[in-house]
Amino acid sequence: MRRTASNRTPAFAAIALALAAASPAAAQTAPRPAPIIYVLEQLQTGPIAPEVMERMKATHTLLEVENLLKVNRIAFAWRMAEVSTDQMKGTLAQQIAALPPKEVFVIHQGDAWLMSSVVARR
Repeated sequence: MRRTASNRTPAFAAIALALAAASPAAAQTAPRPAPIIYVLEQLQTGPIAPEVMERMKATHTLLEVENLLKVNRIAFAWRMAEVSTDQMKGTLAQQIAALPPKEVFVIHQGDAWLMSSVVARR
């Protein structure tokens, strides 16, 4: 089950992905911690019916998500990605850091969905 940074109990968290360059003004006002690079395994889909999203709440691994997508004949693409905390807006970095190891988190991107799991960080 997904967890949010503010709530340690199981909860479904569709984290709004917000990638943007760091603001130069913010960098001058306070020292920033060294960025963390997250290595993510990801599944990307198009639209997903609400009832499938509801069933996805019970998944804990990308394999479980993949099986759910296959059973419901939802096309997806698999990939590995690296994302720096410098590219994240808001509290996204803190929410990802608070997740248990390999926990799946879901991000809504327009009409698409991105299911991700952190496999490494550096």
